[in-house]
This record gives sequence, structure tokens and C-alpha cells, in this order.
Amino acid sequence: MEKYHGLSSEITIVIMLLILIFIILGTIIFGIIGDKSFRKGNRKARVKLALFGNIFPIPFLFVALIIPFKPPDLFPGLVVWVILFMIGMFSNGAVNGNWYATVADLNLPENRGTVLATSNFFDIIGRAIGPLIGAVIADMFGYVFGMITAIFAWIFIPFFWLPVLKNVVREMDETEKIFAERLQKLAEK
Repeated sequence: MEKYHGLSSEITIVIMLLILIFIILGTIIFGIIGDKSFRKGNRKARVKLALFGNIFPIPFLFVALIIPFKPPDLFPGLVVWVILFMIGMFSNGAVNGNWYATVADLNLPENRGTVLATSNFFDIIGRAIGPLIGAVIADMFGYVFGMITAIFAWIFIPFFWLPVLKNVVREMDETEKIFAERLQKLAEK
């Protein structure tokens, strides 16, 4: 923000905190929506919300990144930038809780720790490598090109959710069948 838009670090921190609040709100609100929908019988709800949270923000963030603004002419560029980022990151919050809930729904209790640890490992690697690659590209070709490259990479994430969406109900049925068999064995003892 300082290098490309000429904003001080203090203003940038305030803006990032505001965006962080919207990420947290999106995570909580979409988590509640996912749970309510699941309770009402929509067993694909959480996966659909995670898919939504990966697709819907892309155009908002893309447009925000190409909006130019610099002091002293911050308005309306900065305001539009902040609003687009808040919408994008709020809707991206749909991924967080629904992703974890989906992992729990699809895996047996004795496997959940390993599956969540593995999922988190790859998430952390992606969150570390992505900005590194983005920073290298930004240094070589400029901030806007680096950020737009990151947005284009984001476009591929939903494709990983499509097989989950296709198979989630069948896999939940298999997990529930195993639970029913285990309960039957316990009742027989």
C-alpha cells in the first residue's frame, strides 16, 4: 500500500484491520448459515458455501487491485477499493468454518486429527508459497501484475472442491453406515 498507493503504514493497518473484521464476520455468519442449512437436510450446503467463498470474491478483488489511487486524491478510489475488498474477503469467509466442518463430516473420528493436520499443512504451505511467488512476481513486474497473478491462481482453487461436491453425500452416507455398525456392536455387548 505504501509503495504502490502512497499510503502510510498507519492508514494501511487501519484498512487491514477493517478487512480482517469482515473476514471474521464472514467466517461466523457463513458458518452459521452452513450449519442451519445442514440441519434442514441440505447435506451439500457446507461444500456449496466453501465453493461460493472461493469463487464469488474473485471479481471483487480483481477489480479492487486495478483501481488506482494516491494521496492527495484518495477518494473515491480508496473507498471503492476498501468496499470491494470487504465484500470479497467477507464472502471468502464462507470457506473457513465450512471447510473444517466438511472435513469432520467426511472422516471418522480416529482419522480427523490426521486429515485436519494434513489439510492444514497444505493450506499453510499454499499460504506461504503463494505470497512468496507473488512477491517475486511483484518485484519483477510490479505490484498490480503480481497481485493479478495471485488472483488468476485463485481461480483454480474451486476445481479442487468440485469432486468434493460431487461425492460428499455418498461419503457421508458411508461414514454414517460405519457409525451405525459401531453402535450396533456396542448395543450387542
